[in-house]
Amino acid sequence: MKDETLLEAFNVWESLSQTPNTIIAYQSRLKAILDEEARLDDVREKSLQEGIEKGIEKGIEKGILKVARELISLNLDLVTIKRATGLTEKEIESLLAES
Repeated sequence: MKDETLLEAFNVWESLSQTPNTIIAYQSRLKAILDEEARLDDVREKSLQEGIEKGIEKGIEKGILKVARELISLNLDLVTIKRATGLTEKEIESLLAES
């Protein structure tokens, strides 16, 4: 329908011709769809936040390991490296074995 007036009249007629049960069913379905959409938006937001947090943690871990490797290359003792990085002796020894 290209005639705007006719289209508007058809829409008004369609809405007036609905039964109360049809209107309730329509509104219930619309509410269910909107609720599901809001739930999915919430899940997406939480997932994004978790992903960001995990990325930050991974970046920090990589940074600590990089610093530890640098300290190892400077021939610093195990205790100093442990205090500077917060790594365990086992983790530092693992890095020593890599180099």
